[in-house]
Amino acid sequence: HQDSMPLERDVCNRYFRLSACEFQEFFIGRVFRKMFQIIHKGNDVCWSDALGGSNPQRATISHALKEWITEFKPDVIYSMMGSNEVMSLTQEIVEFTGKPLAIHFMDDWPQFIYRRGGLAWIERLRMKRFLSWCLDHARARFVIGESMASAFRQRYGHAFKYYQNTLDVTRWIRKAEHSVAVNH
Repeated sequence: HQDSMPLERDVCNRYFRLSACEFQEFFIGRVFRKMFQIIHKGNDVCWSDALGGSNPQRATISHALKEWITEFKPDVIYSMMGSNEVMSLTQEIVEFTGKPLAIHFMDDWPQFIYRRGGLAWIERLRMKRFLSWCLDHARARFVIGESMASAFRQRYGHAFKYYQNTLDVTRWIRKAEHSVAVNH
């Protein structure tokens, strides 16, 4: 959990909020960001787009995360991956724990991520390396549909299981009616 959204504890109450302790910006990213800020002073242009849609980062297991993982005692490491830094952290966690890895693709992000910008080619190479590691080490590989499982098997050479995300509609409707307007 890396965003600033408040935690909802009705489904799970054991979270670790990832921070700058786990994700550090590469030196080259800091240099490019500073240069970009100087060159585009006052311009509302996103500097990370100039770097390939990514702020190149490395991930590491902080002392606090190691303690949390050790106390939590996971049986499996589940990851939706989605970025180089998350795949890198996933790899470190699997190596730290020795637990089996389960990966889950919710969409075809590997086809579209890190395609533009000055460092896109580097980020894309890193992505291919991390993705290959995750695919090769995963004991379970999930996607969201049968055609996706077939396409990914052909593309990556690994078997994938598929299932749709489940939703308890009655529970969701009750919660949604209290927080947003629901049109029938």
